[in-house]
Amino acid sequence: MKAVITAAGKGSRMNPSTKAIPKGLLPLFSNAGGKLSAVPIIRLIIDQLQSAGVDDLCIVVGEKKDPLITYLLSEGLKVTFVQQDPPRGFADAVAKANVFVKGDPFFVHADDGIPFSSKRNLLQLMWQELSKGLDAVLLVRESDRPSSGGVVLGKKTGSLIEVNDALEKVPNPPSNWVLTAVYAFSGKAMGVISSVKPGRTGEAELTDAISALAKEGRVVALELEPDEVWLNVGNPESYHTALELSYLISKGYDAKEAIAAASSRPAQLQHT
Repeated sequence: MKAVITAAGKGSRMNPSTKAIPKGLLPLFSNAGGKLSAVPIIRLIIDQLQSAGVDDLCIVVGEKKDPLITYLLSEGLKVTFVQQDPPRGFADAVAKANVFVKGDPFFVHADDGIPFSSKRNLLQLMWQELSKGLDAVLLVRESDRPSSGGVVLGKKTGSLIEVNDALEKVPNPPSNWVLTAVYAFSGKAMGVISSVKPGRTGEAELTDAISALAKEGRVVALELEPDEVWLNVGNPESYHTALELSYLISKGYDAKEAIAAASSRPAQLQHT
């Protein structure tokens, strides 16, 4: 099973911390091995992918690649590295891994966020759905600030959302289902992703590929439930929340308990 982690972004919202290192090296708390520690988020992402069955990993790196490569090699990880420099958008970053994917189905995971559930393996569920012949399976969350990222449009059918379109950073979007930057794609999806050109935002957006796949085939989304969290290190506010929740989870709280215990900042817990 293959996965592509995109780690070439500049991380400008987290400056000055990310002037020298990529966002993927920012730490969150973990109790791996039974000991509380601060672990780079990219390591946590890799561990989660491997727990879902991923055994072949590609990381798309940018201008700050050296500390990231040094860290991953020091961990003894077998990784394929490809370069995106300069960054030209999410779809362009994924397309750089075309030679790695080679027409196989694959995960895509950004390096600045990770989902957590106390009750189900979200990535395994996504892969199971993809294996039913779908073109893509997305992980989304409900947000009260959907204009800050990509959103999907569709209809909830049972436990899944049947996706019919995707939009990127639009004012007053007609949906509050926000993409979390975790995706499972069929092998043929890479051709669609590689064909995306810069659009309204000036970058090649992955949402344009998702929109095309939804119109040509079938795309579904799995929605995070209220007691599941998305830990995001992409900006100072969301990083503070991610640190707080990851600490509580590492101390033995399940996601629901961590959200309740951190209720002093209730407006941010599910929506950053």
